[in-house]
Amino acid sequence: MSEGWASDIDAMAAAFFADLAAARGDRAERLSVLGRARVQDWLTELLDAPERDEEAWSAIVRLIEVAPNQQGLFDVAAGPLEDALQFHADRFGERILGKAIADPRFRLALNGVWGWERVAEPLRTKLTTLLL
Repeated sequence: MSEGWASDIDAMAAAFFADLAAARGDRAERLSVLGRARVQDWLTELLDAPERDEEAWSAIVRLIEVAPNQQGLFDVAAGPLEDALQFHADRFGERILGKAIADPRFRLALNGVWGWERVAEPLRTKLTTLLL
């Protein structure tokens, strides 16, 4: 994966949304992302590495900050945010809850999370009561 994304969080965010736009495009656009490093894969690797929690958290927050629209927010929610909630709530749950309470944009993004049944209690109830 591209470690350059770790040092340039804005380039990472731009690549994330460009990949999603290409995936929704015509055949040529969809084929353009084949064979290159994908931000989604890099984010999964970050989330799976406890020693890189700060990088993973910064990436998720930045993606939500710069999402171009509501669909972009929901793409982040259905990807790295949902992964953090479902597979790494022990490491990210309190941060996610605190950010959701303090930040309306982050709270809106949570509406795009799928699979709430796989989010452990009591975090699930605390977060779903905040949904807009």
